[in-house]
Amino acid sequence: MEPYAYRENLESILAFTNQRATLTIGEAAQYLGVTDTRTVRRRCPKTFVGGWGTAATFARELCDYWQREGRKRK
Repeated sequence: MEPYAYRENLESILAFTNQRATLTIGEAAQYLGVTDTRTVRRRCPKTFVGGWGTAATFARELCDYWQREGRKRK
C-alpha cells in the first residue's frame, strides 16, 4: 500500500526537476523552501546517500515525515 499523497508528491517533485528521476540534496532543499541541507537530511535520512537521491524515495520519505509530524501535533 502506498502512503497517502505519494503520487502527488512524486508528480510535484518530477515537475520541479524537469522529469529527472534523481535530484541532489540542494535541489531537495530548494523544493522544500529551506536553505540548510541539514534540514533535508533530518527529514529524509534514507533518501540522500552521497548527496544524490531518487524522486520516488524522496516522495515516500516526505509522506512518512508528514505522517509522523501530524501524529505528534494531535
